[in-house]
Amino acid sequence: MAQTLGIKPLEDEAFRLSGRDRFDGGDATGTFNDRVFADMIGVAYRTLKRWRAAGGTLTWDSADKAAIRLGSHPLTVWGPDWMALDSDEWDDALADEATATVEAVVG
Repeated sequence: MAQTLGIKPLEDEAFRLSGRDRFDGGDATGTFNDRVFADMIGVAYRTLKRWRAAGGTLTWDSADKAAIRLGSHPLTVWGPDWMALDSDEWDDALADEATATVEAVVG
């Protein structure tokens, strides 16, 4: 099973980088809200809602891509939790991704 990380540290980093006020009801224009957050991390609003519905977690590969999209490193966002991920799972996933890329290019 894929390892997961909490979305809260990512959201906190995005909020810090946004320079906006948090949305607390009413008019969301110009505030930090889920639509702004989703855009900042490069995912669809529906994807963010799905992550929240799944307990506020995301897989390590989604976490990696989202942190990089913010201009941060996942280690900066999650700290020791990032380092605690199982490196064997990384190797397997990266090998699968490389195989898929080769098959798509070579045919």
